[in-house]
Amino acid sequence: MRLVLLALIALPAVLQAQTLDYRWLNQPCGQVLNCDSGCTACNMPTSSGAVLIGTDLASLSIDVCPHPVTTADNALFTTGWPAMADDQHRLMLSALTLQPLHIDSVVIRHRRTADGPVMLRVSAALNNGPVNAEGSVPVDEAYTTTVFTDLGVVAAQEGNAMGLFQLILQADQGQGGAWVLDEVRIVTSPATLTAIPELQAPRYANAPRYDLLGRPAPRTDAQGVFLDRYKRIRID
Repeated sequence: MRLVLLALIALPAVLQAQTLDYRWLNQPCGQVLNCDSGCTACNMPTSSGAVLIGTDLASLSIDVCPHPVTTADNALFTTGWPAMADDQHRLMLSALTLQPLHIDSVVIRHRRTADGPVMLRVSAALNNGPVNAEGSVPVDEAYTTTVFTDLGVVAAQEGNAMGLFQLILQADQGQGGAWVLDEVRIVTSPATLTAIPELQAPRYANAPRYDLLGRPAPRTDAQGVFLDRYKRIRID
């Protein structure tokens, strides 16, 4: 009975969890990708819901061509990447949210051709805010899966009806070959926001440090738990 009660309590959160899966399948949909040397693929996520709505993959100065991996399942061969990443070459995936959602993880399955880009840079922008670099990873010739976690909360801001999440992918350091994108999965969970603004401490360079009892702590190498001027707890 206890397990049943726990399951019933957790059920609303599970039902509100949302996931976007981009697989570029051979199936009819409102947005498609095609090219002369490849095939046609659906350019929309397979799992958009009523709360989290995914858009199609957009490209800037990059050629995108779907090629089969297995029957009815494609990967995107992307070419035109520069030797060094810049703002003029990128792939972009966007999502709209109708309720606050936490971006739990972004999962990317990808590889490169023999002369393709050897590095992948992943960035994200939340709620029309600045673009934040999430990380840079090497790219192998065999398919690998790269995971980025805890990307933040997406929620509608003042004057907007929906929250916006944008994922930016940039490959570089190749010799003209392709970076191959097979799948992208964006996993979210419900987020709770309060109307209480977060207090920001002034960032004075010489502001004192305190221990957990509120006593001024000297700036030494002593071990312990302290509050610094940024209001963050740290362990020395």
